[in-house]
Amino acid sequence: MSPSIFILMQFAVLAYALVAGVFLAFSDFIMRSLSLTGGNGGVEAMQVINREVFRWVFMALFLGMAAVSLFFVYYGAKNLNDPAGAWILLAGIIYLIGCFGVTVFFNVPMNEALAGMDLSKSVTVNGGAILGHGSGVVVVSRAA
Repeated sequence: MSPSIFILMQFAVLAYALVAGVFLAFSDFIMRSLSLTGGNGGVEAMQVINREVFRWVFMALFLGMAAVSLFFVYYGAKNLNDPAGAWILLAGIIYLIGCFGVTVFFNVPMNEALAGMDLSKSVTVNGGAILGHGSGVVVVSRAA
């Protein structure tokens, strides 16, 4: 492994950890806190979070690490005979599917539906907000 690839991997580990930290905070206490707000407070806060995430360092890390992960998939597949090759390939695949794929194909559509919600039509049910608007229903619930 070349020194430049090794250095890239060291920076990638830090960036993966930062992205994971944001996901952990969001799923652990932010979503739980939003579900405990009264009325439409959680829905409104989530709408603001969804707008602000595009202006933050997180988006650069999130998208940048998808590109780096594609490179890791290529590099790992090309170097499967190297003991670290399979691990590098696996790291790239895990990020692309587990973080990037889940976010793009599941969370983004829910966030887009949430963004168009009319706060006057929201209803609170069972510790979560079920938000009805036009063509879809979004459920924002707390972890039990």
